[in-house]
Amino acid sequence: NQAQELSWDEKEKKHVIIKNMFHPSESYSDPDFYQVLETEILEEAVKLGAVHTLKVFEHNPEGVVAIKFETGRAAEKCVNLMNGRFFGGRQLECFYYDGFTNFHVEESEESKLVREKMWTAHLEGQQIS
Repeated sequence: NQAQELSWDEKEKKHVIIKNMFHPSESYSDPDFYQVLETEILEEAVKLGAVHTLKVFEHNPEGVVAIKFETGRAAEKCVNLMNGRFFGGRQLECFYYDGFTNFHVEESEESKLVREKMWTAHLEGQQIS
């Protein structure tokens, strides 16, 4: 049934949020950062169960990633495994999505200027302090 498929009202919780997976500044000198990150997360997530979708919220300062698993059991494994774990020197927060919070953040003009400056310096082989 299409209404049920599109609804957040699930019989079992399948949507997981992981915070602190990255900081947007990590992408400033690597244009492939988010693509590589998404691939790495997906490779680990499928070990817990089939993944329906995975979304990296690129400009979110909390480093948010959303994963929808095919089963509630896989989502539960993810929450149990990832919550409190350290990744890239940051402690992860992993929990079930509440169905309401919007994690999308537009890139600020200031952030865009810093990113462009760092990328240009990277291409020119310079260090930015």
